Amino acid sequence: MPYIIMKRSDVPAGVLQILDMDPNTSLRNLTLEPVGQTKYVDPVQNDPVVVMQPGGGGTPIIMRREARGLAGWFATNVNDGGGAAAVGDITAIAFPAMPGDTFTVDGQLYTGAAVPRTPGSNDWDTSGGSVAAIATEIAAAINDPLNGTPPGTVTGLVTAAPVAGVVTITANVVGTAGNSIAIAQTSASLTSTPMAGGADADSLTAVEANANASDVLGLLAFGDLTSAAGVLTLGAINGALTTGAITAVQLDDVLDILAGRQYFVPNNTQIDSDGTTFDVQPPVGTAGGPGFIVGTLRALFLNDGLPLSFAQGELLGFTDNGFVYGGVAGNPNGEAVVVYNDDGTFFTP
Repeated sequence: MPYIIMKRSDVPAGVLQILDMDPNTSLRNLTLEPVGQTKYVDPVQNDPVVVMQPGGGGTPIIMRREARGLAGWFATNVNDGGGAAAVGDITAIAFPAMPGDTFTVDGQLYTGAAVPRTPGSNDWDTSGGSVAAIATEIAAAINDPLNGTPPGTVTGLVTAAPVAGVVTITANVVGTAGNSIAIAQTSASLTSTPMAGGADADSLTAVEANANASDVLGLLAFGDLTSAAGVLTLGAINGALTTGAITAVQLDDVLDILAGRQYFVPNNTQIDSDGTTFDVQPPVGTAGGPGFIVGTLRALFLNDGLPLSFAQGELLGFTDNGFVYGGVAGNPNGEAVVVYNDDGTFFTP
């Protein structure tokens, strides 16, 4: 889905209108034609996040006033990246291991047998000629999605990786919950280390959320008549952020907000409610909680209208470096809008 994003901050909302992309929003046939593409292109919304409490030290963050736009989205959707996944291990210390040797992961029993491993049987081959071979067998049993009761129970929780005779077991989800995944063994040929080190990510502070929003607008060169806009790809955005990172799924949200979709955080929204773990109350997308305002997403799609407007129509004028508004022309990058592909690269027809 292409994105048309305002670059100049001095052009007010309701000024730039693109009317030459079909179907025309106001004139289209509601039965035969898809959602209209003509639209106003308005400046990016980015109210600063203002809080009653800064968070940290066991205190939550409470929004002192409502916020619309990018900084509010960062505050309620992105953590500080400080979380960690719990890690434990099972180590093979002798070979050949004895048939009947067992270990458990989260209560799931795995039993050794001196025969090739059978997928889905919760067994592992004890006849390997080295501790490295035994570790490889153990990891394969843990990672087999057919194992467990029901199948996939363990693979949904952890991932095992053998190196020499050590099987490192890592929780699939960042957080303290991974520390409670139990590992045990009933064999002199194996040892185990409990899962530990899992840590919950914390929320962004108001300062960090505002800085992240500024980082993204800096990539866009929003309001900057002397600098060219940069790409807004996942890598470019995460490389520019002051704190934390967005996911590939969240890239759509960021581009949507830049292109005019309205995100709203109500006054008194509470973030990081226990002072240590990232959460939002009321949760994002629920009644009374932060979320996108229905009807503000204007999706675009590729037909003849967008490339023609970009090549020789209204978009050509709006994207021209010498665009003039209020008697002010770019020097040399005063384009009013920039058009992006759905991956944040520049659109070309």
